[in-house]
Amino acid sequence: MPQLGAENAMIANTGNHAPQQDHFERGLDFEEQGDLGAAIREYRQALALDPTSEEIGFHLARAINQDGHHAEAIDLCIQMLDRSPERSPTRIILGNAYLDLRQWSEALAAFREAARLDPEDTTALYNLGIALKGNGQAEEAVEVYHQAIHLDPEEPDFRYSLGNALRRMGRLEEAIAAYQEALRLNPNFEEAYCNLGLTLNDLDRYQEAETVLRQGVLLAPHDYELHLNLGVALNNQGKQEEAIAVQETAISLSPECADAHVSLGRILRDQGRYAEAIVHHKAATQLQPDQSYAYENLGYALADSNQHEPASVAYRRALLLDPKNADVYNSLGISLDLVEHYEEAVAAYNEALRLNPDFAAAHNNLGISLKNLGKLDEAVAAYRTSLALASDVANTHANLGNALWDQEDLVGAMATYREAIRLEPEEADVHFFLGNLLAELNRVNEASEEWRKAVVLGDGDVKKEAQAALDACVLVRPDLERQR
Repeated sequence: MPQLGAENAMIANTGNHAPQQDHFERGLDFEEQGDLGAAIREYRQALALDPTSEEIGFHLARAINQDGHHAEAIDLCIQMLDRSPERSPTRIILGNAYLDLRQWSEALAAFREAARLDPEDTTALYNLGIALKGNGQAEEAVEVYHQAIHLDPEEPDFRYSLGNALRRMGRLEEAIAAYQEALRLNPNFEEAYCNLGLTLNDLDRYQEAETVLRQGVLLAPHDYELHLNLGVALNNQGKQEEAIAVQETAISLSPECADAHVSLGRILRDQGRYAEAIVHHKAATQLQPDQSYAYENLGYALADSNQHEPASVAYRRALLLDPKNADVYNSLGISLDLVEHYEEAVAAYNEALRLNPDFAAAHNNLGISLKNLGKLDEAVAAYRTSLALASDVANTHANLGNALWDQEDLVGAMATYREAIRLEPEEADVHFFLGNLLAELNRVNEASEEWRKAVVLGDGDVKKEAQAALDACVLVRPDLERQR
């Protein structure tokens, strides 16, 4: 990576080493050895002896910024620029300090001026691109990175950062090409392996992602992000046990990484290992208490294990952090409905629909809670809205059929049940519903045929109840199916 704001600078020598020169050179030696604290002490003593030296001030500003004292670095750079406003390298240090403080507009101003002062300074362009991307101006960042690449086509960092900006814009194929070019220029570029694998995962090219990420792991076996992304690629290929082992390695390499706990928790949840998943999702909430996704995933794991009251608490915490997440409002509604808090469930679904009026599943689930409140007309309207948005969802037709039956619209109910069966011929619940309706109409032979299908296709309670209906013509109707 190009050294940010570096320049070859030496103090003018009159023949004998002045004291400030000795301090300055010792500072350079310490900085080269990685001892920033000692370097800063030497630079400070040199600057005290020669307060107007731009070279000493430059190296001190760079060192104190690298040491995390960003505000002090900014003050020093501003003082130097008041004396010498045309020094591009000083503006780069100033921009870097603002970048570290995430003060994007100030960083942009500094880097733009540096690039104006020296249009061929690729370091200024590179850092300008970083600031633009951080400020949400990815398209302009892409243009700036192309300028830097034109000036220095052999620098892999420019290609890598170009890939990051393209990925931010959703131009994933172009991002992949940029990462691949970065790796051609530097085959040991572990961050490029990581982001290339991540982007391939985004495109569902999991086998390619696995190959790339395994190369990265061989190169950098202690990089937890490479293991994290490799675990995702393995899991999406159905290699769950390998994925779990890899994610556990990621956690062992970086126990404080919330993303690794969330990723492992998701895999365990997919395997039905809810108690273990909950442990990891709780760990993620403790590590990242200000991140909504940690509470959201905890809520899903709790709900899957039928712990709907604590799931509701987790969803509400997620929504405090991300109040515009319609999916979480929908999931909150499901858990509230299942613990019979129907009014609260309706409120949650309505908020999901305010955020996303075309959320078909939320309309269906709203219908379920409205039906549970005895508001049949509103429930039917909700189901019909859901079907207008997604007409091929069998259980929404079945739910509408149940509501129409409760309204004594038996013909309408039968038609919707038959449409549900057309869409999902092997859905045992709907055959059971239709059998019950036909029995109520005294069409016993047809009812028996539907119950028999329910017995053959179903399991658990549906199978038992369909068999009981066949045996005794008892009409029993199971819980409605909800959609997440």
